[in-house]
Amino acid sequence: MNFLPFIVSWAVLAVIVIGLFLYRHWLESHEDHYVHLHGDVHDTAIVTTQSASIKHMAAVDKVKDKLLIAAIVYAVAIAIAGGYLAWNTPGV
Repeated sequence: MNFLPFIVSWAVLAVIVIGLFLYRHWLESHEDHYVHLHGDVHDTAIVTTQSASIKHMAAVDKVKDKLLIAAIVYAVAIAIAGGYLAWNTPGV
């Protein structure tokens, strides 16, 4: 059995997960970590922007975590299938 299509599809999934990790890091680096609120009109815009940024990062985290779990499970399944086939194939 040829495992190349499964390994390529896993590699694509792994690249997507790595891309999401990098995107999440990029979003976090563009966030203002030192917000000083003074009780004026400008504060509402800052709070709204930060709130939207946090919601966006939370959504990216959900997708990233689920795809990471899927990539790990898929890699383990490929390894188990490869091991099973190697174990049961005579003369290899």
